[in-house]
Amino acid sequence: MLDSRAVSPADRHLTDQMRIDWNRRGAEDHRLHIAAGHQSSEETFLASGEQDLAGLVLDGIDLESHAEALEIGCGVGRLLLPLAKRVATVYGVDISPVMIKKSKDYTAKTRNVFTSVTDGTLASRPDASLDLVFSFIVFQHIPDRAPIRTYVEESSRVLKPGGVLRFQVDGRWWWKHGKGGPDTYDGVRFSPGDVHDLLAGLPLTLVDEWGAGGHYHWVTARKEGRGAALRLRMRTWDMAILASVLARLGARNPESDAVDIREGRESLHPHLQRLEDRLVDAEDGVLVDEAYRTLLGRKADEDGRAFHVSVLKRRLENRAALLDTFVMSREFLELVRPHAPELSAGIAGEVLGPDAVGMRAR
Repeated sequence: MLDSRAVSPADRHLTDQMRIDWNRRGAEDHRLHIAAGHQSSEETFLASGEQDLAGLVLDGIDLESHAEALEIGCGVGRLLLPLAKRVATVYGVDISPVMIKKSKDYTAKTRNVFTSVTDGTLASRPDASLDLVFSFIVFQHIPDRAPIRTYVEESSRVLKPGGVLRFQVDGRWWWKHGKGGPDTYDGVRFSPGDVHDLLAGLPLTLVDEWGAGGHYHWVTARKEGRGAALRLRMRTWDMAILASVLARLGARNPESDAVDIREGRESLHPHLQRLEDRLVDAEDGVLVDEAYRTLLGRKADEDGRAFHVSVLKRRLENRAALLDTFVMSREFLELVRPHAPELSAGIAGEVLGPDAVGMRAR
């Protein structure tokens, strides 16, 4: 059954404004507005899609070859193209007809990708038809929480029992907007409580979240039941390494702070802010070198250092966002939150929740 949600005048106005603004950005320079820092060439842009899909979107998600997935805010299909190699069918929706038109060109040779313009819902997909719904660097551009809640509700509707919803929001709730408030680029921000409210009352269980307080707050939720064509491998914690990172960041009580972070009572943000403050007058290269040493425990490699310094110099990210990028990297996660080894051989098609590894969903 397709959703027949009535769209309110306020929602329609916001949808219209989002469409106007993202049509303009898509026409101006879609690579810049979709993946700043990776827009220098088509090859770099498309390679970033494979990198972000494998390293972030599908982290710990093992999809069966017959799975079906949908991306909210697909743009031109940067993430859809590599995903299409892994599953049977991929759908993408976007608020911008310009982006969708370009997506048709990007995916023309990929027969299992289908993209369409959305009205702020997922009405094109029937109930319980998808194994995975995801969204990355999209909700951070929406200036109101109500449309995001609608997307979460719609995701719950279209997911099969046992299906997974993974999405990212801007978690910098402590950073206030200017006089104009949120807009269609610098959108609404979420505290941990706000994130939990998005899932309230829905048949979705929060099984993991990471990055609270930072630009990239990731949320993973599972729909009640079983039957989806995927398996979810949860991450655990290496408390000794987390404590050593916190000690390098200057924490006075790294061991207890590590426990607070694991239990969700604290985030990494205050510790990253302390590093940023300490190096406020340092050159960009010094900050990048210190981020490698402090967060990854190693010396910066030449290519990585050059990339991050370039991003800062071109003002594609500020320093706080750069540090967020480090703690969201696969390398950092493998150090601090490795995948639980006992889940490496689960039952095909079964989604394993947090109870399987002794974690507490928050």
